[in-house]
Amino acid sequence: MLFGRRFLWLVAVASAGSVGLIVAEACSPSPTQLPPEDFKLPTYDGSTFTLTPDVGVQPTRIVVSTQFGPVVGALVVFQDSSGAVITTGTTDTLGRLARSLPPEAQVTVLTGPPTAPNAITFLAVQPGDLLVAYAPSSGAFDANIVSLPTLPTKLADGGVATYGWAAGFCSNSAYAGPPIDIYVNSLCTNPLGQFPLLVTGYDINGFPAAYTTSRNNTASNEGGVGTIALADASWSTSLGTWTVDTINVPKATSQYPNVLFSEVVGGVATPQQQGLDTSPGDGGSLPTTFATHPGFGDFVQTEVNWGTYSAFSVVATRSDAPAPDGKVTMDLANALPLILTAASDFQKTPTRPTTSWSFESGTGGSAGTLVIVSWGQKSTDAGTVDSTWTFVVPPGVTSLQAPELPPTATEWIPAFVYLNNVSVYSADTTTNFSTTEFRELAPSLPFGNAFYYDQPFIPPLPANGTARLTVLVPAGG
Repeated sequence: MLFGRRFLWLVAVASAGSVGLIVAEACSPSPTQLPPEDFKLPTYDGSTFTLTPDVGVQPTRIVVSTQFGPVVGALVVFQDSSGAVITTGTTDTLGRLARSLPPEAQVTVLTGPPTAPNAITFLAVQPGDLLVAYAPSSGAFDANIVSLPTLPTKLADGGVATYGWAAGFCSNSAYAGPPIDIYVNSLCTNPLGQFPLLVTGYDINGFPAAYTTSRNNTASNEGGVGTIALADASWSTSLGTWTVDTINVPKATSQYPNVLFSEVVGGVATPQQQGLDTSPGDGGSLPTTFATHPGFGDFVQTEVNWGTYSAFSVVATRSDAPAPDGKVTMDLANALPLILTAASDFQKTPTRPTTSWSFESGTGGSAGTLVIVSWGQKSTDAGTVDSTWTFVVPPGVTSLQAPELPPTATEWIPAFVYLNNVSVYSADTTTNFSTTEFRELAPSLPFGNAFYYDQPFIPPLPANGTARLTVLVPAGG
């Protein structure tokens, strides 16, 4: 973890050819040339990015990468506090760019091909900030599990009827045995393209009987089908139990609460989900139990969400991995208020649209807000395409205007045809969850892994503690 500076991590909507990881660090003014050996690439420890401590004075430093490596020639636009362009630049062969910025600046990274343009803007960038934005490419990795360990004696004769696998949000079941085909996309990997694998053997009644794991697998962007051999691993029959007691469920909801329990490996959450089969709002304790897999997770995370069909409030708690059993109480008494409205206006200033949003009460979470605007865009070559602009907004803000883009950014300058949707995500500071931590997690929120089977999902927290999130998305979106 980095302390004493804001750390931002943002994921743009994935699309073929999109660019990804952006790391920026603003320090005292200095020449715009790239620093030499002191320019350190970020490292990823499974839950956050870090930079080697500064050596001397550095300009703002930027690294652009997908989960498969740096992106060459990514266009970055630097704006002042009013949104006016200061300068632009493109990343070098290592995906790097360096510039000096004034206080309260804005930084916009332009991603995606002309058929799916995406812009990412950080507002209120201060000298000393560290910005991280991660936008993975949309490619998938196919593989076959070609072998499994020998079953324990007590299960060898019909004790296991079928097999299932899970890798992050990716999963499937009902396999008779190897070869077992799996598919892994960017929703199922960490920013280095790594993913854990959990294989479960089920008895004839569909109950889990044993499990085996492979924690460190790497997806490939070379195409083709990979192979994963688990013959040298071992089965375990020592499944545990994680009990969740949910208390103080709000009464003013139209959707039953849902509970998610995730075992997290290398920053990748492998969730299980259960709905609470009790009418919301009784204020009592609603217990739920999940299976644990001792030895698999680095830690666990429990989440409860509820709300309407477009507005949700979420509470998430990270805990140490149980060995094998454990429990947590999820208290919803202090949940964030729901987001009521969100709208964008492309009419008054077509190339710099405005967006505003409102809450049941107050101005949202104290950690910050993410706003994602999607619209139909006139393209010079491809007719009408879907364009997305994502904004990282500081706490206490409920409206914004998109910054100016240079003429060279033709495909990204808004040319409005129709509005798709406006989504808003706001988070609160709670135990071990500050503006710093929120901006580390921000990349996952507007991306697909913000939702697990239509349920809002908070990415793995950087430390044990609790986070609160309120979300507004288009109904059914």
